[in-house]
Amino acid sequence: FARLASAKTGAAAQFVQTTPLDDLPFFADCSGRFLSRISCAMVDHFYTEGVEVIREHEEGNSMFILHKGTMQVLIGTQDVGRIAGPACFGEMALFGFTRKRNATVKALSVCI
Repeated sequence: FARLASAKTGAAAQFVQTTPLDDLPFFADCSGRFLSRISCAMVDHFYTEGVEVIREHEEGNSMFILHKGTMQVLIGTQDVGRIAGPACFGEMALFGFTRKRNATVKALSVCI
């Protein structure tokens, strides 16, 4: 019985709670408790190719976490970059650095 109990304890000790945020460098220094609380408030979205997720100059109060897929970043009509999952974007408006979005972000593929 002692061996069985220690085996179960060892297995339980190896269990680690993870969140969808664990793989993002943006959240690397955050505690597990903080990440769990944020994860509970997250809403899943699914975007197909061509859908604008963020539109430049619109007011924003949220950020986005891209798990899979690729997004195009546009300022005006100029293509200025790509965002590939896992990544996050839109944080400037969320944290109050700006009230309006600085760029348009559009799905180039199916994005989750």
